Amino acid sequence: MKWITLLTLFLTLFCQAKADSMDPQRVGIDQNIGQQLPLNLPFRDDEDGQEHPLGDYFRSDRPAIMVMGYFECPQLCTVVMNGLVESLTEIKPRVGTSFDVFFVSIDPNETAKLGAKKKHSYVKLYGKPETAHGWHFLTGSQKSISALAQAIGFRYQTIPNSTQFAHASGLTVVTPKGKISQYFYGIEFPPKELVKAIHQAGEEKEGNKVKELILLCCQYNPIHGQYGMIIWRTLQVGAAMTLLWLAFFIVRNLRGPGKEVAS
Repeated sequence: MKWITLLTLFLTLFCQAKADSMDPQRVGIDQNIGQQLPLNLPFRDDEDGQEHPLGDYFRSDRPAIMVMGYFECPQLCTVVMNGLVESLTEIKPRVGTSFDVFFVSIDPNETAKLGAKKKHSYVKLYGKPETAHGWHFLTGSQKSISALAQAIGFRYQTIPNSTQFAHASGLTVVTPKGKISQYFYGIEFPPKELVKAIHQAGEEKEGNKVKELILLCCQYNPIHGQYGMIIWRTLQVGAAMTLLWLAFFIVRNLRGPGKEVAS
């Protein structure tokens, strides 16, 4: 429903205000178009759990869409990935044939096993199990994560007294040779623009910088705590409003068309 999207935007903007009070210089996404990714960095594969150079996951004939976040993110990462998959189901180019999709965890404590679980969920959501080879949910050491994040321009920080992170929402389109071609911000990715960016990156071309709409995730618990209780209360209000709205239409339809008022 539309109110869910609006609620997500509201909560994310609320988190943005909170994250800004932490250190705005450390959270965001810079547009490093043309930047070569360090393809020698080792990352653990979601299938065999072994470390491989990042370049081993790239194919010479396929560009890639790269998302940075973390698998156990309670809010924004799921919204970003769901938005991406929704757009991917609406375009003709397919994962694993025309391009690959990478989700690289910024949490060095997350495991390849957890990455494999997330991969299974999103391949299922995509609805094309034969494309599984084109999805890569990678984990790595803090050294590898920091180096890749710096190259991409992905600035994030840990939330004090928690195991979660403040980070921005968006994705990066990368050429087959590992150069950054285009950025997308936010939680929704227009299919036509995404197709254009994929084709452009496939030709090793650089795109233009886009207007920044930075949504930040700084929630450290979905239910409890300072941010969590606000989110929970807002969800309750949103659900109640939806039920009242539905009840109004049901009652009105049962009563039939209203009578004209006598003059």
